[in-house]
Amino acid sequence: EIIIQSPGLYIHFHDAVLMVQYIIDGFLHITTNINFNSFVDFIIVIILGGLWGSFANVCIYRLPQSKKGLISGRSYCPQCKKKIVLHDNIPIISYLFLNGKCRRCKKSISPKYLLVETISIILFYTIYFFFGISLTTLFLIILALSFLIIFLSI
Repeated sequence: EIIIQSPGLYIHFHDAVLMVQYIIDGFLHITTNINFNSFVDFIIVIILGGLWGSFANVCIYRLPQSKKGLISGRSYCPQCKKKIVLHDNIPIISYLFLNGKCRRCKKSISPKYLLVETISIILFYTIYFFFGISLTTLFLIILALSFLIIFLSI
C-alpha cells in the first residue's frame, strides 16, 4: 500500500486514485449531457473559471514573494519582467497561441500557469453542474480556489 504523506496531507494512494477517477467521471458525464439551453451557462462558467484561474496564478506567484502587494501592478513575464499586454493575457488561449513563450523575450513560460487555469475551469464547471446557481456553489468555488492557491504556492 502506497501512502502519500506531506505536511498537512495524508492520503492513501488508492483513495487519491478514486478521487481523480470520480472527478474525471463527473466531468465526462457533464460534457456528454450538455443541451442547447445550458450551452450559454457552459461558456460563461468556462470564462469565469479561466479568469479566476488567472487570478489564482497571480496569487500563487506573488504570495510567496511578498515583495509587493498581491494585486498591485500588472502581470509581467517572470523571465524578462516586461508587462504583458492585455491581448496576451487571455487565460489558456494566449498561452496556446504563444506556444507557452513570452512574446518579447521568447523564453518559456511554465506550464503551471496553463494547468492552474485548466484545473480552475474544471472545478468551476463541476461545482456549477452539481449545485447550479446557489450559495453552496459560491462557497465551494471560493474553497476550491483557496485550496488551489494554497497547495500550489507551497
